[in-house]
Amino acid sequence: MKIKRFAVLLGGVFLLLTLTLSAGFFLFERGVLLQNVSNEVNRSVYRLEEDIKKVLRKERMSEVQNLLDQVPATNRIISEVSISFDDKKIDISSSRALKNTTFGGEYVHALLIDKTLIANHAKFHSEFDFFEGVNKRKATLLVSINEQYIFGQMNQVALYYMLAIFFGLGLVSFFTLLAVRRWLVLPLEEVTLHARATTTLGQNYFISEF
Repeated sequence: MKIKRFAVLLGGVFLLLTLTLSAGFFLFERGVLLQNVSNEVNRSVYRLEEDIKKVLRKERMSEVQNLLDQVPATNRIISEVSISFDDKKIDISSSRALKNTTFGGEYVHALLIDKTLIANHAKFHSEFDFFEGVNKRKATLLVSINEQYIFGQMNQVALYYMLAIFFGLGLVSFFTLLAVRRWLVLPLEEVTLHARATTTLGQNYFISEF
């Protein structure tokens, strides 16, 4: 029947609308979340650089390890943080397995974090100068983002919006269908039954099926 086809079509439209709105809200929230992550990582890197400079200025190299260990322990966004003094191999790291390993192009500069994080890139580096006594030296800070935590958060956001919009539009659809049935379908059904009661009336109404 045409009425049933209309109901199916209406249901399909609302389903498509649900998916479209969910995707739109998810992409928006994803951008906001990644921007917040970017800002938090930049703040953490800056504070860590300043703390490292202070201890190295006092020639207390042993304290650098403690500073690196504190970062992933207190910030779930960051999984690992390391430091290199020759820009080739890792000298100290919060992950002991990374010590003395070499690194290269897998680490993108921290200035690009807000752009590359959107592309799911999770490793960044930052260079800074420090004084060891009276000697000026360079160091490279290497930061790895906790991908499991970040993208787990995004999956939760996506599920939240999907369910919220689904139930919201579901309620709207339900009450819309009730209104359509009350004010449109039932009157038309009455007209159809009346028209089919006699051939003459049916011809006058020009109604064959709904």
